[in-house]
Amino acid sequence: MLKTVREQAAGLTKDQRNAFVAASLGWAMDAFDYFLVVLVYSEIADDFHVSLTDMAFLTTATMVMRPVGALIFGLWADRKGRRYGDAGAEHRGGGPGVVPAARAGGSRS
Repeated sequence: MLKTVREQAAGLTKDQRNAFVAASLGWAMDAFDYFLVVLVYSEIADDFHVSLTDMAFLTTATMVMRPVGALIFGLWADRKGRRYGDAGAEHRGGGPGVVPAARAGGSRS
C-alpha cells in the first residue's frame, strides 16, 4: 500500500526535504508561466492577428520540442561540460526570443 506524504516525509533529512520543497516550487513557477499564457490566449491572438487554432498549434509544438532541446543540449553538456551546454541552451533558446521584441521597436498598434 502507498504511504501517505507525511509518512514519506518523516524519513527525509532536512536537506532532502529542503531539496524537495525547492524542486516543487520550481515546478510550480514553471507551470504558472505556461498556464498564464494559456489564460490570456485570446488577447495574445488578437494582438498578433492570429487565430486561436494557430496559437494552440504553436504552443503544442513548443511543448513537444522541449524534450528534443533538452536531449540535444544535454548530450552537448555531457560532452563539452555543463557550463557550455547551459550557455548554449540559453543563447540559442532565449536569445532568438528577443528578436521579435527588438524588431517591434516598443510600439503598439
